[in-house]
Amino acid sequence: MANPLQDTSGVSAQFASSAAFREIGLPWRLLLFSAFLFGFSVFVFIGLRLGYASYLDARSGAVEKDIAKLSTSVSANEQQRLVLFYSQLVNTQNILSKHRFSYNLFPFLERYTAEGVYFLSAGLSADSAELDLKGRASSMQGVVGQLAVFDAAPEITSVVLKETGLDGSGMSFGVLLKLKPDFFEKLQ
Repeated sequence: MANPLQDTSGVSAQFASSAAFREIGLPWRLLLFSAFLFGFSVFVFIGLRLGYASYLDARSGAVEKDIAKLSTSVSANEQQRLVLFYSQLVNTQNILSKHRFSYNLFPFLERYTAEGVYFLSAGLSADSAELDLKGRASSMQGVVGQLAVFDAAPEITSVVLKETGLDGSGMSFGVLLKLKPDFFEKLQ
């Protein structure tokens, strides 16, 4: 019985001999290419390890010398004053972050005052976030329009009409606005 591994009837005679297989040289080319890539990788690693690392060490040493020189040029008294100034800045920032800004009120009134309406007086309670306004309008439609504008404002949680009255120059009215708690927290 013939060995099936030695049966070369289906393979051409060119590939059957080992000499012909070596002439093609595919495994040798692959081995040389792999060796070249490995050698190049080793070359790059050594270059980075010896060349670039020593360059970075030299730069680091130069920067440390510059820092030491700078620290000796600034006296201890000046360093203490700088720390004190920085502390004051941080404390001021903390205070202002908790400060209530009534400055937001004037742009708010400019933005949400209806045409034909003007205000005569305003009372502000920042603790309860309430604004008490007294004003005049040319007609009752002006008062209703002003209430609608206030009702649509996102900064207001509730609008209460306290009083209305008719006098010779139009309608007088009083309104109490309940503002959102964060209205005074930030500049708008």
